[in-house]
Amino acid sequence: MPTVVDNLYADSQSLLAFLIDRQEPSFHRFVDDISRKVLALSAASLFEERVINMLLDFVRSKSNGDEAIVTLLRRKGIDGQYFKLFDWDKKNGYNTFFNLFGETMSLEFKADLQNDPALKRSADSFLELGNLRNCLVHQNFANYAFEKSAAEVHQLYTDANRFIDYLQTKFPSSIPVAPAS
Repeated sequence: MPTVVDNLYADSQSLLAFLIDRQEPSFHRFVDDISRKVLALSAASLFEERVINMLLDFVRSKSNGDEAIVTLLRRKGIDGQYFKLFDWDKKNGYNTFFNLFGETMSLEFKADLQNDPALKRSADSFLELGNLRNCLVHQNFANYAFEKSAAEVHQLYTDANRFIDYLQTKFPSSIPVAPAS
């Protein structure tokens, strides 16, 4: 099922084709530049939302639904802090995130990536999208020289989804149901 990012990509490609058909190269260049940037921001934002919700659901599950603990984590550990969870511009920047969960889990994460090259590529794609997002936001969005094509950005997004799905398996969110009395 297509996501909002998939739909954004498809719609922007349709608009670009329309502009070419109408022989509007200036508008095509403008829309292409903006849509590639918006696509990268949208993909990274979607991943941010998914990771944050995943962590909050995981804590909710581990704390047996204690909203005080979940609220404390959200307010002091997550709100406005997502950018610190990963070293976006480093080759293994996901290790910062893995290390937050202690040595045992960190070693497990690292072994999984080492033993699964496709998962490693997916994690790298995730980091690259996050880094692109940071560059766009902090280096003058309008003038930033964005080198990726829309197809390349969409491919990064598609590849990075596997890493997000992997994280979801590591941070299950189901709250155990107490046995009936």
